Amino acid sequence: MRKPAKLSIAILAASVLTSAAAYAATPGTYAGLGLGAGKQQTSNLDLSNRYGITFGQNVSNTGLAGRIFAGHNFNNNFGIEAGVTQYSNADTKFTANNLVSGSISGSAEYQMTTFDLVGKAYLPLSESGFNIYGLGGISLVHSKTTTQVTAKNSSINYAALAKQSKSQDSVRPVLGVGASYDIPQTQLTAGWEYKHTFGKGNVKNSISAIPSADLVTFDLSYNFG
Repeated sequence: MRKPAKLSIAILAASVLTSAAAYAATPGTYAGLGLGAGKQQTSNLDLSNRYGITFGQNVSNTGLAGRIFAGHNFNNNFGIEAGVTQYSNADTKFTANNLVSGSISGSAEYQMTTFDLVGKAYLPLSESGFNIYGLGGISLVHSKTTTQVTAKNSSINYAALAKQSKSQDSVRPVLGVGASYDIPQTQLTAGWEYKHTFGKGNVKNSISAIPSADLVTFDLSYNFG
């Protein structure tokens, strides 16, 4: 083979390899912000069977959520990431009217902040500029549940339902998937991510339970290289 042909093949091979690397997950350290929707998986409370009264209930458990994160990709396919997520408060409101002795109403409010540490495995999609990935790890969940009840003109003793508050920290598993895009000729990466944090206990009847949580965010990060 003539030298010019060999040189052309070498240049072409180097170009292909460089292009593939450019569109894989960028190795190095990065940091960013995410904004989206978070859902604490709360539900109706188990009240009717316990107190013999039928309560109307309303659950509101989805709202704005935000996170900050930083990580390091060891190579084009594997990395590690730590982040902090703040969820909107969730609440369940309940009421029982037309009681002979009056009416009873109340609420249960759930606050949640998570601190997670996960490993990430990337799969570059050829030269499209996109990567898909899976993640898994642990999350330190800080949760606070507050319940409060108001009884009007009631002669029934509902002391067991008086205002209560429970704060706790628990390490829980977390899994997720995502897709990212390394924006050409910049050090920015944009992406979408879904993450599920596993709760514990039964939120229907225990103030000590921690709701499971779902998080969907659109992320933007800066790659330090």
